[in-house]
Amino acid sequence: MSALGDWLDQASAFLWGGPTVVLLLAVAAYLSFILRGVQFLRLGEALRLGLLTRDEPDAEGDLSHYQALMVALGGTVGAGNLIGVAAALTAGGPGALLWLWVAGWLVMATRYAEGLLGVHYRERDRRGRMAGGPMYYLSRGVGGRFGRLLGGVFAILAVLAALGAGSMAPGHAAATTLRSALSVPPVITALGLAGMAAVVVAGGVRAIGRTLGALVPVVVTVSLVGAVVVIAAGWERVPAVLLEVGRGSVTADAATGGLFGAAIREAVRWGMSHGVLSSGTGLGTAGIAASTARTRTATPQALVAMTQTFIDTVVVSALMGLALLVTGAHETLASATGAPLAGTSLTSAALGSTLPGGPAGVILAVGLAFFAITTILAWAHYGERAAEYLLGTRATTPFRVLLVGAALVGGLLPQIGLDDPGVVWSFSEVVSGAMLIPNLVGLLLLSGVVARETARSGGR
Repeated sequence: MSALGDWLDQASAFLWGGPTVVLLLAVAAYLSFILRGVQFLRLGEALRLGLLTRDEPDAEGDLSHYQALMVALGGTVGAGNLIGVAAALTAGGPGALLWLWVAGWLVMATRYAEGLLGVHYRERDRRGRMAGGPMYYLSRGVGGRFGRLLGGVFAILAVLAALGAGSMAPGHAAATTLRSALSVPPVITALGLAGMAAVVVAGGVRAIGRTLGALVPVVVTVSLVGAVVVIAAGWERVPAVLLEVGRGSVTADAATGGLFGAAIREAVRWGMSHGVLSSGTGLGTAGIAASTARTRTATPQALVAMTQTFIDTVVVSALMGLALLVTGAHETLASATGAPLAGTSLTSAALGSTLPGGPAGVILAVGLAFFAITTILAWAHYGERAAEYLLGTRATTPFRVLLVGAALVGGLLPQIGLDDPGVVWSFSEVVSGAMLIPNLVGLLLLSGVVARETARSGGR
């Protein structure tokens, strides 16, 4: 097992190394340029479509704009925000927060492109449901043997990611946190998560959309309220902290910690990878979620898709980072081991340093359980669509059984003494990191389609 763990760690370090991070940001910058800053010029329209208009009831699709957005957010907002920000601040200091915030604005263009292509190349399956995402825009848009190869590789990786990062890892995180905060036996958490997932997933994408439409606003509210409460409690430190962020953002440590740290420091590798698992930047899952939406053209849902990154990274992660700085938790994390922490130990330390014990700790523990179920449900949809792309609808039931089983196993691991199974996290990092490659290739090759469809819709 140690040999496997070492190999996975090396593969993860390679996939999440500096070149990958640079490629992610370079693609985002290029898309921002050819789309003429769509994330800035049309953000108001995007928020109105997703949160106020919410639906085009007479259009083709399975979910409303709002529900599709909640599916995307369901797999993102949660502990990953705190993990990614905490790792970056621990390694790069307060200035890293500004770099992460800037990067969040930049990659909104990537989410827009994924959403547009997901809708543009979607098709109906044998059950009459909309199917789309990178496997479809790679095979149909890029086309040829190369496109089909990329689509197939992406689909295989998406299935594996759904079982690892999307079910086993959140199941484990919820079980360990609830045991620590509330003395809940991991077996109870495991059975509860697996049971809830089984019931909802059996109802298909519409049941997932309805459930996440109800749960995700609660999750987002818990995240925002928790951060705001911490910031308000330390309000007298806020001006000094903001000054530290501004001053630190121009130092080398802050730049490498916040923006390029995955290549420089081990903790920021964890932070960036878990942060991308949280925001979904470049993974292509935005295209799968967007393809379900009821919309007459691709552009409206593409706009809605990019609001996911705005809410998740620009708003929630920024406030969580400010909360960590106000409490000085980033210094506590660094001094705890003499170096940045990693994995679930970082999660626990960040949670404990920010809102230790008492009612706040209980609220965060319960919140993490919500985070786990929303993540599992969102990735259930992503993985199921990928499995059906590979094997047809006959893959639906076996995949659902595997997904529920993975969530159950993840929750049971702490019961047998595996409190920090590095192999699970490393496996999740490897398959999610590998998903980036075919998807980014597709985004670059199809960037002309994205620009043309945007221009056709009146975007400038």
